Amino acid sequence: MKRKILNYFFLLKVLFISSFVKPKDKKVYIDIRDITLNRYLFNFMKFFVLMDYTVYLPNDSSIIGKMSINSKKGELKYAAMILKEKIKIGKPSKKSNALWITKEQLSNDFFNSKYYDNKLYYHVPMSKYPLMYNSEYLSINTDFKTNRKKSGFMSGNFDEKRYEEITKSNYFDIPNRREIFNYINAQSYNKKIKSQEEFVDFLKSDEDSAVVLINAQDDFRLSFYELLKSLEKFSFFIALPGVVMPQSHNLMEAIGVGCIPIIHETYANLFVPPLVNNETALVYKNKNELNDLLVQCFAMSQEDILILRKKVVDYYDLYLSPSSIVEKIVNSKFDKIFIQAEHISLNLLENKNI
Repeated sequence: MKRKILNYFFLLKVLFISSFVKPKDKKVYIDIRDITLNRYLFNFMKFFVLMDYTVYLPNDSSIIGKMSINSKKGELKYAAMILKEKIKIGKPSKKSNALWITKEQLSNDFFNSKYYDNKLYYHVPMSKYPLMYNSEYLSINTDFKTNRKKSGFMSGNFDEKRYEEITKSNYFDIPNRREIFNYINAQSYNKKIKSQEEFVDFLKSDEDSAVVLINAQDDFRLSFYELLKSLEKFSFFIALPGVVMPQSHNLMEAIGVGCIPIIHETYANLFVPPLVNNETALVYKNKNELNDLLVQCFAMSQEDILILRKKVVDYYDLYLSPSSIVEKIVNSKFDKIFIQAEHISLNLLENKNI
């Protein structure tokens, strides 16, 4: 009973705040009652906000209460961020020509291969870290005039225990993040950087043809702004897998600023359409191929790098940008829209394979 009262209180609070929101010309009703409340759902809804839509959510006290009460816990803290946007609660007027996305359309069964070739199904692509869609981080410099370093870069967590989960799960045939981290660390082109001062010195220097992997957990962490500005200095991004699945938000951030992904074949094939070697990425199958690929990158001409970078940015604009995702949803009558949910999506796949 106490929980129901709390839920109702938070619903009334959100209803009161949303009553002052003036609906825009474009409206979308998204029924989130049967979908996992996580960062990927928030990003999906945020994309409509960025495209100047007013987002309407169900008048459901259990959903609003769940997000409000758990607004600082786990994945729910990301989903709850939508309540800070100028949203409306309830259904828009039928006369408003609003876009409707029903609960039956939304699914977390993201990895089920039988859905990938059906044109009536849409897999919402992997997206950036949610806060990267804040206005202060949306000014992206892809700059095709200034030569970037012919070096590879990645900054992130390399915790051994967490990032070996993908290997133990046996869902994906791909070396885990820590495995590649250790491999690159043993190579002569690895540039060991332990402090932000060393990193700034490297960026300012003429030193090149290296791979820089910043261990954000053990060494130092870049702010969102510093990360984006750093990515703009590199031609190549070392795309390493996430915890339980290949996809990771850091690759979307890198592609968005025009870095060429150096990526494992399994990871590349999860994109729709897949990333293609020497077209929209540089793709390897094993660690020996990765080594050869990196050596080739260091020898590439700036002209060839520029051509490839432009194709990568075009891919982002066509398939990964918020505008392209919203456009596909608006212009297509999809039966199903699949939204990533990490462990939950993998569990759905496992249950179907039993």
